Amino acid sequence: MLDSLSQIGYNLTELDKKGYAMATKEQIEYVFSNFMQSQPTEFLRLLNGANAGVGYVLKILNETDRPVTAGEISDKMNVSTARVAVLLRKMINKDFIVKESDKSDARVTIVKLTDYGRQMANAMRQEMQEHLSVIIDTMGMDKINEFILLSNEIKTIAETKLSLKGF
Repeated sequence: MLDSLSQIGYNLTELDKKGYAMATKEQIEYVFSNFMQSQPTEFLRLLNGANAGVGYVLKILNETDRPVTAGEISDKMNVSTARVAVLLRKMINKDFIVKESDKSDARVTIVKLTDYGRQMANAMRQEMQEHLSVIIDTMGMDKINEFILLSNEIKTIAETKLSLKGF
């Protein structure tokens, strides 16, 4: 993780026409990446509302250059394969994706973006970046960086200490 705000382009002298600091692309990517690591499902739910599952699948498929299986999507989303199957059916009906059987193992389903799905993934990413830009400009990177550090610390404690007690 970056430990210096200057590494991500934080510069108080960068102002927009109204005199407000403007979030840089590096800041937006930093915040997105770190929010996703600390609270991925909650972050996507807040940004995309009802489209959180669709948005996450589009993100997964758009950011990989290899075939992705329905099982991998299930693992990344931390939901059942049955839930993913329902979601993928909806996405097929919207022409976002196509499913194919793996050539080496017909039991495995490969999921691919359609051209329209790729356009939607890019549009959703752009919208998410605009939302994050507003958050960064409103709160400032100091508060956001503190939040990210605290969230990661809470996540680490929950994963290491609480999991030992059966939570």
